[in-house]
Amino acid sequence: SMESWTIEQVGDWLIENSFENNVKPFKDQNIDGSALMRMDKDNISQILCTSDENGIIKRPTSEVKFKFREKLDDWQIMVELEQSKLIAGEKLDKYSPRTSVSSPSIETRRYWIDDDNFSNTDLIEDIEERL
Repeated sequence: SMESWTIEQVGDWLIENSFENNVKPFKDQNIDGSALMRMDKDNISQILCTSDENGIIKRPTSEVKFKFREKLDDWQIMVELEQSKLIAGEKLDKYSPRTSVSSPSIETRRYWIDDDNFSNTDLIEDIEERL
C-alpha cells in the first residue's frame, strides 16, 4: 500500500503521474508514502512549488494542484476498494458453507469429533439447510 512506500517509491509514483519536476522537492522533504497520504490542500500547494534555473520559485497552477489531488484520490479509492475486496473475501471465507469433505467447516468437524452416531445423511441434511 502507498502508506508503506519509501521516498524512492513516491518518486516513482510522481514520475508515472507526470510530476517528474517535483521528485527532488519531495525527496528533499523526505515525503514517503505515509506523509503523502496525509497531505492536505496547503501541503500540496507548498510541495508542488518548483524553482527555475534562476532560483525563482513558481507556485503550482490550480490545474496542477487539481491533477495531483485527483491522482492521489484515485490511488486512495483504489486502495479502499482492494481493502474492501479483501475484507469481503475474508467474510465470505469465514461464513460460506463448506460442501467439500476435503475441507470441512468447524461445524462439520464437530460432527466428526462429538457425534459417535455420525452419518453421511446428517451431514448432507446440514449442508442442504445452509444452502
